[in-house]
Amino acid sequence: MNYKKGLSTIQTVVIVIVVLLAIFLAYKIGTNKSTNQNTQNSTTQESATQNTGQTNNTSSGTQNTGTSNGSSVSVSGGIVSPSTETATCKMNTPASITVLSPNGGESYKAGQKITVKWKSCNLPSTTKLSIDIVPSSAVLSQWSLQHACCGVFTNSATNTGSGIFDLPTVNNFQGGALMYGKYYKIKVTEQTAQNGIQLSDVSDGMFSITGISIALPTPYISVQGTWPPVIQSYYNGYSCNKVHSDMIDTASRVINGTTYCVTDLHEASAGTIHHTFTYVTRAYSGTGTKTTNFTLNYQSCDLSQTDCKTAQANFNLDAIIDTLMNQ
Repeated sequence: MNYKKGLSTIQTVVIVIVVLLAIFLAYKIGTNKSTNQNTQNSTTQESATQNTGQTNNTSSGTQNTGTSNGSSVSVSGGIVSPSTETATCKMNTPASITVLSPNGGESYKAGQKITVKWKSCNLPSTTKLSIDIVPSSAVLSQWSLQHACCGVFTNSATNTGSGIFDLPTVNNFQGGALMYGKYYKIKVTEQTAQNGIQLSDVSDGMFSITGISIALPTPYISVQGTWPPVIQSYYNGYSCNKVHSDMIDTASRVINGTTYCVTDLHEASAGTIHHTFTYVTRAYSGTGTKTTNFTLNYQSCDLSQTDCKTAQANFNLDAIIDTLMNQ
């Protein structure tokens, strides 16, 4: 009986030891799991932090790359940073030029200096540009020499967003026939093509060039055709052979220091004398001529019509034509 009790005690001790050992092992295992979890969380946070830093660095690198690759935006002739992009001009927007003024409806005097304005996108401020006047087909049809444009009037400018342009006069309009009216546009062109593309833009609408307005003393003198008359230029020699007859007179005449060959072809009908005048003078340092041809109708004045005689006598046609030829 004593042996059995002792054996039972041993068994009890063994069971207690096993239980304690199990508790200890369970504790150790739980501690290790907690440690591992903390380690993983720490690693994840560090990795996230590193990734965030890499993302920021990559973003910054992309911006720097954009700037260093020359993809910055040029607006009205200035190179700006990507942060100043506009809704219509971004880093990836194709380069362009847009004429702002004159853009249609303006009115200027012949020979006037005007300010041409434009904007550009992705075009350096050092880019050389040409400013030209573009006549309408109505003007081109009057030219003795046909031209697609008029390079003689080209003004050179850098891409600063504006430039001064000298409007033509009768005296220097290539091909002659400067017509007053709403017939003209401005064209801004890149002087040198880039990658086979030469940028340019033209005014959206026509603007007007006006000249001297010379009122005729109507009804005593009226015009048959256009007034003031059109001045035309020709690349031919100057000559003047004197002629005098009942219907035609041709003679050399000096007007304000300029020599003209003036022809007057005249005929009378129904109380009116029709005069077809032709004025010719030297141009282009003597290698060409400028000429104008027009018809005026002079009312036959009765002896009692003092107003008629006075109006016709005071009408200084020579001075008018000389002004038109030299403006």
